[in-house]
Amino acid sequence: MNKKLLSTTLALSICAIAIAPIYKHLDINANTIKNVSATSELKQLESEKLLLKKQLLNAKDKVISTENDVKAAIAEDKTKTQTKANDNKTIENKTTDNKSSLNTKTSNTTTKTTLSKPKSKTSTNKTVSSSTKTSKSTTSKSTSSTTSSKTTATTNKSTTTNRGTTSTATSSKVSAIISTAKSFIGVPYVWGGTTASGFDCSGYIQYVLSKNGISVPRTAAEQYKVGTSVSKSNLRVGDLVFFTTYKEGPSHLGFYLGDGNFIHASSSKGVTISSLNSNYYSSRYIGAKRVIN
Repeated sequence: MNKKLLSTTLALSICAIAIAPIYKHLDINANTIKNVSATSELKQLESEKLLLKKQLLNAKDKVISTENDVKAAIAEDKTKTQTKANDNKTIENKTTDNKSSLNTKTSNTTTKTTLSKPKSKTSTNKTVSSSTKTSKSTTSKSTSSTTSSKTTATTNKSTTTNRGTTSTATSSKVSAIISTAKSFIGVPYVWGGTTASGFDCSGYIQYVLSKNGISVPRTAAEQYKVGTSVSKSNLRVGDLVFFTTYKEGPSHLGFYLGDGNFIHASSSKGVTISSLNSNYYSSRYIGAKRVIN
Protein backbone atom coordinates (compact mmCIF):
# COMPACT_ATOMS: atom_id res chain seq x y z
CA MET A 1 0.00 0.00 0.00
CA ASN A 2 2.77 2.34 0.91
CA LYS A 3 4.56 1.43 -2.29
CA LYS A 4 1.52 2.39 -4.36
CA LEU A 5 1.21 5.71 -2.55
CA LEU A 6 4.87 6.39 -3.05
CA SER A 7 4.64 5.54 -6.74
CA THR A 8 1.63 7.80 -7.20
CA THR A 9 3.32 10.70 -5.42
CA LEU A 10 6.45 10.23 -7.49
CA ALA A 11 4.43 10.20 -10.72
CA LEU A 12 2.57 13.38 -9.77
CA SER A 13 5.84 15.12 -8.94
CA ILE A 14 7.31 14.18 -12.31
CA CYS A 15 4.18 15.48 -14.08
CA ALA A 16 4.34 18.75 -12.16
CA ILE A 17 7.99 19.21 -13.08
CA ALA A 18 7.21 18.48 -16.73
CA ILE A 19 4.15 20.77 -16.92
CA ALA A 20 5.76 23.81 -15.26
CA PRO A 21 7.90 24.91 -18.30
CA ILE A 22 4.94 24.37 -20.62
CA TYR A 23 2.69 26.60 -18.48
CA LYS A 24 5.40 29.24 -18.29
CA HIS A 25 5.79 29.14 -22.10
CA LEU A 26 2.03 29.47 -22.55
CA ASP A 27 2.04 32.52 -20.28
CA ILE A 28 4.83 34.15 -22.35
CA ASN A 29 2.93 33.43 -25.58
CA ALA A 30 -0.19 35.07 -24.15
CA ASN A 31 1.75 38.25 -23.33
CA THR A 32 3.30 38.24 -26.80
CA ILE A 33 -0.14 37.93 -28.40
CA LYS A 34 -1.38 40.87 -26.32
CA ASN A 35 1.58 43.03 -27.45
CA VAL A 36 1.05 42.09 -31.11
CA SER A 37 -2.65 42.87 -30.83
CA ALA A 38 -1.91 46.29 -29.30
CA THR A 39 0.63 47.07 -32.03
CA SER A 40 -1.86 46.07 -34.72
CA GLU A 41 -4.56 48.28 -33.21
CA LEU A 42 -2.10 51.19 -33.02
CA LYS A 43 -1.21 50.78 -36.70
CA GLN A 44 -4.88 50.63 -37.61
CA LEU A 45 -5.52 53.85 -35.67
CA GLU A 46 -2.62 55.55 -37.45
CA SER A 47 -4.02 54.42 -40.82
CA GLU A 48 -7.43 55.81 -39.93
CA LYS A 49 -5.80 59.05 -38.81
CA LEU A 50 -3.95 59.37 -42.15
CA LEU A 51 -7.17 58.63 -44.02
CA LEU A 52 -9.03 61.35 -42.10
CA LYS A 53 -6.19 63.78 -42.76
CA LYS A 54 -6.34 63.00 -46.47
CA GLN A 55 -10.11 63.49 -46.50
CA LEU A 56 -9.70 66.86 -44.78
CA LEU A 57 -7.12 67.94 -47.38
CA ASN A 58 -9.44 66.88 -50.20
CA ALA A 59 -12.30 68.82 -48.63
CA LYS A 60 -10.06 71.87 -48.29
CA ASP A 61 -9.02 71.59 -51.96
CA LYS A 62 -12.69 71.41 -52.98
CA VAL A 63 -13.47 74.55 -50.95
CA ILE A 64 -10.54 76.42 -52.54
CA SER A 65 -11.61 75.24 -56.01
CA THR A 66 -15.17 76.42 -55.36
CA GLU A 67 -13.90 79.81 -54.15
CA ASN A 68 -11.78 80.18 -57.30
CA ASP A 69 -14.76 79.29 -59.50
CA VAL A 70 -16.89 81.91 -57.74
CA LYS A 71 -14.15 84.54 -58.12
CA ALA A 72 -13.76 83.69 -61.82
CA ALA A 73 -17.52 83.95 -62.36
CA ILE A 74 -17.62 87.35 -60.60
CA ALA A 75 -14.67 88.60 -62.69
CA GLU A 76 -16.31 87.37 -65.89
CA ASP A 77 -19.59 89.11 -65.02
CA LYS A 78 -17.69 92.29 -64.21
CA THR A 79 -15.87 92.15 -67.58
CA LYS A 80 -19.16 91.59 -69.45
CA THR A 81 -20.76 94.52 -67.62
CA GLN A 82 -17.78 96.74 -68.43
CA THR A 83 -17.83 95.65 -72.08
CA LYS A 84 -21.54 96.46 -72.32
CA ALA A 85 -20.92 99.88 -70.76
CA ASN A 86 -18.11 100.52 -73.25
CA ASP A 87 -20.37 99.52 -76.15
CA ASN A 88 -23.03 101.94 -74.91
CA LYS A 89 -20.38 104.66 -74.63
CA THR A 90 -19.22 103.98 -78.21
CA ILE A 91 -22.82 104.25 -79.46
CA GLU A 92 -23.21 107.50 -77.52
CA ASN A 93 -20.00 108.89 -79.05
CA LYS A 94 -21.17 107.88 -82.52
CA THR A 95 -24.51 109.65 -81.94
CA THR A 96 -22.67 112.78 -80.79
CA ASP A 97 -20.46 112.66 -83.90
CA ASN A 98 -23.53 112.34 -86.14
CA LYS A 99 -25.14 115.35 -84.43
CA SER A 100 -21.93 117.32 -84.91
CA SER A 101 -21.85 116.37 -88.58
CA LEU A 102 -25.51 117.42 -88.98
CA ASN A 103 -24.82 120.78 -87.30
CA THR A 104 -21.84 121.34 -89.62
CA LYS A 105 -23.98 120.64 -92.68
CA THR A 106 -26.71 123.01 -91.40
CA SER A 107 -24.10 125.72 -90.82
CA ASN A 108 -22.75 125.25 -94.35
CA THR A 109 -26.26 125.57 -95.80
CA THR A 110 -26.85 128.81 -93.86
CA THR A 111 -23.52 130.24 -95.08
CA LYS A 112 -24.39 129.35 -98.66
CA THR A 113 -27.80 131.10 -98.37
CA THR A 114 -26.17 134.23 -96.93
CA LEU A 115 -23.61 134.35 -99.73
CA SER A 116 -26.33 134.36 -102.39
CA LYS A 117 -27.61 137.84 -101.29
CA PRO A 118 -24.74 140.05 -102.61
CA LYS A 119 -25.62 138.97 -106.18
CA SER A 120 -28.72 141.24 -106.23
CA LYS A 121 -26.59 144.16 -105.07
CA THR A 122 -24.12 143.50 -107.82
CA SER A 123 -26.95 143.39 -110.35
CA THR A 124 -28.27 146.74 -109.06
CA ASN A 125 -24.84 148.27 -109.27
CA LYS A 126 -24.49 147.11 -112.85
CA THR A 127 -27.87 148.75 -113.73
CA VAL A 128 -26.78 152.04 -112.17
CA SER A 129 -23.47 151.89 -114.04
CA SER A 130 -25.30 152.09 -117.41
CA SER A 131 -26.56 155.61 -116.48
CA THR A 132 -23.29 157.49 -115.97
CA LYS A 133 -19.55 156.88 -116.23
CA THR A 134 -19.06 157.98 -112.64
CA SER A 135 -21.63 155.46 -111.43
CA LYS A 136 -19.98 152.82 -113.61
CA SER A 137 -16.65 153.40 -111.93
CA THR A 138 -18.24 153.19 -108.48
CA THR A 139 -20.16 150.06 -109.43
CA SER A 140 -16.97 148.48 -110.76
CA LYS A 141 -15.27 148.98 -107.40
CA SER A 142 -18.32 147.63 -105.57
CA THR A 143 -18.46 144.59 -107.83
CA SER A 144 -14.76 143.94 -107.28
CA SER A 145 -15.22 144.18 -103.52
CA THR A 146 -18.26 141.89 -103.58
CA THR A 147 -16.42 139.33 -105.72
CA SER A 148 -13.50 139.37 -103.31
CA SER A 149 -15.83 138.83 -100.33
CA LYS A 150 -17.59 136.03 -102.17
CA THR A 151 -14.28 134.32 -102.97
CA THR A 152 -13.14 134.57 -99.33
CA ALA A 153 -16.47 133.26 -98.06
CA THR A 154 -16.36 130.38 -100.53
CA THR A 155 -12.82 129.51 -99.39
CA ASN A 156 -13.90 129.56 -95.74
CA LYS A 157 -16.90 127.42 -96.59
CA SER A 158 -14.69 124.91 -98.37
CA THR A 159 -12.29 124.78 -95.41
CA THR A 160 -15.12 124.30 -92.91
CA THR A 161 -16.68 121.58 -95.02
CA ASN A 162 -13.35 119.76 -95.39
CA ARG A 163 -12.74 119.87 -91.64
CA GLY A 164 -16.18 118.48 -90.93
CA THR A 165 -15.71 115.73 -93.48
CA THR A 166 -12.27 114.85 -92.07
CA SER A 167 -13.60 114.73 -88.50
CA THR A 168 -16.54 112.56 -89.51
CA ALA A 169 -14.33 110.26 -91.59
CA THR A 170 -11.86 109.84 -88.70
CA SER A 171 -14.65 109.11 -86.24
CA SER A 172 -16.14 106.57 -88.62
CA LYS A 173 -12.77 104.86 -89.10
CA VAL A 174 -12.15 104.73 -85.33
CA SER A 175 -15.57 103.14 -84.78
CA ALA A 176 -14.85 100.55 -87.47
CA ILE A 177 -11.45 99.70 -85.97
CA ILE A 178 -12.82 99.33 -82.43
CA SER A 179 -15.68 97.20 -83.76
CA THR A 180 -13.15 94.94 -85.51
CA ALA A 181 -10.99 94.77 -82.36
CA LYS A 182 -13.94 93.74 -80.16
CA SER A 183 -15.02 91.04 -82.61
CA PHE A 184 -11.95 89.01 -81.57
CA ILE A 185 -12.60 89.05 -77.79
CA GLY A 186 -11.87 85.55 -76.47
CA VAL A 187 -9.36 84.60 -79.20
CA PRO A 188 -6.44 82.87 -77.39
CA TYR A 189 -2.95 84.32 -77.00
CA VAL A 190 -0.29 82.71 -79.19
CA TRP A 191 3.34 83.84 -79.08
CA GLY A 192 4.14 85.20 -82.55
CA GLY A 193 0.48 84.79 -83.60
CA THR A 194 -0.82 87.07 -86.37
CA THR A 195 -4.13 85.43 -87.35
CA ALA A 196 -7.64 85.14 -85.93
CA SER A 197 -6.81 81.66 -84.63
CA GLY A 198 -4.35 83.18 -82.13
CA PHE A 199 -2.59 86.56 -81.59
CA ASP A 200 0.26 88.03 -79.64
CA CYS A 201 -0.18 91.69 -78.64
CA SER A 202 1.51 93.38 -81.62
CA GLY A 203 0.19 90.78 -84.10
CA TYR A 204 -3.34 91.61 -82.90
CA ILE A 205 -2.83 95.37 -83.42
CA GLN A 206 -1.30 94.87 -86.87
CA TYR A 207 -4.11 92.50 -87.95
CA VAL A 208 -6.97 94.78 -86.82
CA LEU A 209 -5.43 97.91 -88.40
CA SER A 210 -4.68 96.11 -91.69
CA LYS A 211 -8.35 95.03 -91.85
CA ASN A 212 -9.17 98.76 -91.86
CA GLY A 213 -6.56 99.88 -94.39
CA ILE A 214 -3.80 100.99 -92.00
CA SER A 215 -0.33 99.46 -92.20
CA VAL A 216 2.00 99.32 -89.17
CA PRO A 217 5.23 97.36 -88.41
CA ARG A 218 5.16 93.90 -86.82
CA THR A 219 6.59 94.30 -83.29
CA ALA A 220 5.59 96.48 -80.34
CA ALA A 221 8.97 98.24 -80.35
CA GLU A 222 8.61 99.12 -84.06
CA GLN A 223 4.97 100.17 -83.66
CA TYR A 224 6.01 102.56 -80.88
CA LYS A 225 8.07 104.48 -83.48
CA VAL A 226 5.12 105.30 -85.78
CA GLY A 227 2.24 107.77 -85.41
CA THR A 228 2.01 110.90 -83.26
CA SER A 229 2.87 110.88 -79.56
CA VAL A 230 -0.11 111.59 -77.28
CA SER A 231 -0.12 112.48 -73.57
CA LYS A 232 -2.15 110.29 -71.22
CA SER A 233 -4.51 113.20 -70.46
CA ASN A 234 -5.29 113.65 -74.19
CA LEU A 235 -5.97 110.02 -75.08
CA ARG A 236 -8.71 109.40 -77.66
CA VAL A 237 -10.56 106.21 -78.57
CA GLY A 238 -8.40 104.21 -81.00
CA ASP A 239 -5.01 105.48 -79.75
CA LEU A 240 -2.34 102.83 -79.15
CA VAL A 241 -1.29 102.56 -75.48
CA PHE A 242 2.12 101.02 -74.71
CA PHE A 243 3.61 99.24 -71.67
CA THR A 244 6.92 97.75 -70.60
CA THR A 245 6.31 94.21 -69.31
CA TYR A 246 8.73 91.32 -69.73
CA LYS A 247 11.65 93.45 -70.97
CA GLU A 248 12.82 97.08 -71.06
CA GLY A 249 11.12 99.41 -73.53
CA PRO A 250 7.77 98.97 -75.30
CA SER A 251 6.88 95.25 -75.13
CA HIS A 252 3.06 95.28 -74.91
CA LEU A 253 0.22 97.44 -76.32
CA GLY A 254 -3.50 97.73 -76.99
CA PHE A 255 -6.28 99.98 -78.37
CA TYR A 256 -7.61 102.67 -76.01
CA LEU A 257 -11.43 102.38 -75.60
CA GLY A 258 -12.10 105.43 -73.43
CA ASP A 259 -13.03 105.67 -69.73
CA GLY A 260 -9.60 104.33 -68.76
CA ASN A 261 -10.06 100.98 -70.53
CA PHE A 262 -8.18 99.32 -73.38
CA ILE A 263 -8.49 96.12 -75.43
CA HIS A 264 -5.44 93.92 -76.04
CA ALA A 265 -4.15 90.37 -76.50
CA SER A 266 -3.22 89.33 -72.95
CA SER A 267 -0.72 86.49 -72.50
CA SER A 268 -2.93 85.00 -69.75
CA LYS A 269 -6.47 85.73 -71.04
CA GLY A 270 -6.19 86.16 -74.81
CA VAL A 271 -8.02 89.12 -76.38
CA THR A 272 -9.70 90.93 -73.47
CA ILE A 273 -10.53 94.36 -72.01
CA SER A 274 -8.45 95.72 -69.10
CA SER A 275 -8.16 98.93 -67.09
CA LEU A 276 -5.28 101.39 -67.47
CA ASN A 277 -5.82 102.25 -63.80
CA SER A 278 -5.10 98.75 -62.49
CA ASN A 279 -1.94 98.46 -60.38
CA TYR A 280 -0.23 96.24 -62.96
CA TYR A 281 -0.80 98.37 -66.08
CA SER A 282 -0.65 101.83 -64.48
CA SER A 283 2.83 101.06 -63.14
CA ARG A 284 4.03 99.80 -66.54
CA TYR A 285 2.47 102.47 -68.82
CA ILE A 286 5.10 104.26 -70.94
CA GLY A 287 3.17 106.27 -73.56
CA ALA A 288 0.67 106.40 -76.42
CA LYS A 289 0.65 106.89 -80.21
CA ARG A 290 -2.07 108.09 -82.59
CA VAL A 291 -2.04 106.30 -85.95
CA ILE A 292 -5.67 106.92 -87.00
CA ASN A 293 -6.01 110.26 -88.81
